[in-house]
This record gives sequence, C-alpha cells and structure tokens, in this order.
Amino acid sequence: MNGAMTPGAEVRELRGQIRRWRRGRVDTSLVEAIGDAYVAIFSAIVLGSMAISVVVNLRVVTAGTCSSVSCLDARDAVGWLSGLAALTLVLAAARLIGPMLTSPAVGTWLLTAPLDRTALVRGRLVGTTIAAALTGAVLTATGAALSA
Repeated sequence: MNGAMTPGAEVRELRGQIRRWRRGRVDTSLVEAIGDAYVAIFSAIVLGSMAISVVVNLRVVTAGTCSSVSCLDARDAVGWLSGLAALTLVLAAARLIGPMLTSPAVGTWLLTAPLDRTALVRGRLVGTTIAAALTGAVLTATGAALSA
C-alpha cells in the first residue's frame, strides 16, 4: 500500500487527536454538564410556554375588537412583518458567526490539517441546518398565529 493513507483514515486519525486533546483539558464534570443542560432546557420550555400563552391570550382579546378593514389588513401584515424580522435576525446572526462556528482549539487543528475537511464538518453543518429549520418553523408558526 506504499504507506499512503486513505482520506477516511486521515479524518479518523485527526478526529481521534482532537478528541484526545479535548479530553485532556476537560474542566466540567458530566454531572455539571447534565445539570446545566437541564436548567437550559427547563428555562426554554418555561419561556416558550409563556410566549405561547401571550400569543393565544392576545388573539382571544383582539378577536372581537378587530372588525374594520384597516385592522384586518394590519393583522394580516403582522405575519409578513414577523417573517421578515426573523429573516433579518437570522441573516444578522449568520453574518456575525461566519461560515462555521468552531472553538479556537478545533480551528487550529482544522486549519493546519492537510486533508479534506468535508467529513469533519458535515455533522456540524447538518446539525446547524436542522436547528435553523426548527427555529424558522417556530418563528413562522408564531407569525401565523398572530396574523390568522
């Protein structure tokens, strides 16, 4: 085989080096990480339920008072405006973060590695795409609930 490595082997080797480097510098225990994740998830659920309650109560309160044409037109415009606002926020965040968010340690390993980075960043790209799609779906549903 002439000592040549396949591209997949190089990626596995680099991933292993990154994993060993990270594990040697861990400063948070598993219990602390699970506790922090629990607090973050619980907070997101509570804040989300509060926001949904506000939207539903707002719809109930304004349902009987909005009868003029201009009020109905304004209500229809809220969905479009919230969609444009969400798009603007996503583009602003994408411009701030850049093409890929990595820690400085991972960035130094990736920049100096003489290999195809596709296999390394594919998982992160798919995860970010799914998170963005879910966030967009939630924002779209909120805008639709406000305007319907």
